[in-house]
Amino acid sequence: MKASLYFSLLIISWNSFSQDFKRTAFDYKQLPNNYVKCDDKVLTELDNAINAVNTYNSSEAVLIAKGTYESNKNCTETHVIYGMCLFRNGKLLEGLTIIDSAIEKFGSVPDLIHQRVVMELEMYENGIGQKNIDGNSMYTSGKNALPFEEEQFKTENLNTALSDLEYLTSIVPNDFNNLYMLGRVFQTKNEFEKSNVVFEKLSKIPDYSLEAIYNMAKNYNGLKQFDKAEKEYLSLLEITPKNPDILRAIARFYEEQNNTEQQDIYEKLAYFHTCVPEFLDLAYTPENFEAISIFGDGKIAAKDKFKKLENLQKDQPQEILIDICLVILNIHANHGSGLESEATKILEKIGKPALEKTHQLLFTNVSTCTVSNLGEIMATVKDESSWDVFVEYLPNITNMPSTLIPPNIPELIIKYDEDRGLKEVLKITKGLLSKEDKQSDSPFSGLGSDYVFYMPLKKMNVQKVIKVAKDIGYTDSEISLLKKEIKD
Repeated sequence: MKASLYFSLLIISWNSFSQDFKRTAFDYKQLPNNYVKCDDKVLTELDNAINAVNTYNSSEAVLIAKGTYESNKNCTETHVIYGMCLFRNGKLLEGLTIIDSAIEKFGSVPDLIHQRVVMELEMYENGIGQKNIDGNSMYTSGKNALPFEEEQFKTENLNTALSDLEYLTSIVPNDFNNLYMLGRVFQTKNEFEKSNVVFEKLSKIPDYSLEAIYNMAKNYNGLKQFDKAEKEYLSLLEITPKNPDILRAIARFYEEQNNTEQQDIYEKLAYFHTCVPEFLDLAYTPENFEAISIFGDGKIAAKDKFKKLENLQKDQPQEILIDICLVILNIHANHGSGLESEATKILEKIGKPALEKTHQLLFTNVSTCTVSNLGEIMATVKDESSWDVFVEYLPNITNMPSTLIPPNIPELIIKYDEDRGLKEVLKITKGLLSKEDKQSDSPFSGLGSDYVFYMPLKKMNVQKVIKVAKDIGYTDSEISLLKKEIKD
């Protein structure tokens, strides 16, 4: 590390117990762009590091990227990816230093500046006491936090990100992601007019228009131009009338205007559409809102909820009953009361007509307990349409953060079809057994979801499991490891 670079990161304030955080202010216009592309072999190695980060294995990513970086310091991508991997592994300042040193070496390369901005904005958001590692938020305080004054640290990162983004968007004006970040930084700094100039451009870009209009409404609200804010908010409903985040934002807007009547309308709509996924056919009506409110209210006794569900079974057509049961599973407010199990049984009894929406719900942001219930429906009904859904979902479990209890989809795919399901589970365990970082130094090592794949295998005939493993190409070493896992 260059001494000048090190001291550009930190300036110690001797009159306090913390340090001032100081970012390097590059004059990008005076720096040449000396980008040097890595060869294909190196890029492939870096892809492996990126994949490790994306599968919540940042410790392995650092090992891969470090080796590639140390052997190939003369090309740019090794610096970008190694710095990113360090940062994603919680080594924030080390990752930032790699990126800054690369800018000193290669100059004003857009990918380097973009990576620097991403780091700066995350450090602004998290402050000195939070790191995001492998899908988990780690909180620290006292001597374990970064040794800086919180507000100064955040302000320095935000201001430097703004400066970097202003340059980056001037040289790559059609990179809409950078433009979006610039608009958000202006907004965070209460520079609402500048922010709206950016979001006005983005409002004409299909992939960004929704977010852009939403942020323009927020900016007009910040400027106290309430008529314009209301117009922008309501225009969003023409694009996406069921978006709960937008509905909540409109409710908050009317609350600030002391318009309690409109506030109440949009709060109810927001709650309803939070509970009811957009692909369901259940319409917002006073009756449907009442039913959903009963199932989502933790203060209402379980027996009253069961009674409501029983009445709905008698009164509602099958299509509405399917939607109601899926909403009960989606809101996940009745875990342990038996209501979710009852909804699952109803959907199992309905059978194939319930499967299309069951499949759709599986791939939304639902709890892992809900995933297990949906898998139970699929495994019980045993319709062939569920097979590809099981197979598609199964690898997702290996990428889940260690803080989640994984769903028992491996067990359920075997319940659905023992022979085909066993083969699919063994395809996953083959990859798990091949991990080279079993003794990873990650703070979450050993807390992953691997066990959920081995549990159903322990209940099966060992010889059958081993035979299928050999049939799909397990090595002798992998067979030995597999035996150990399923016999322990």
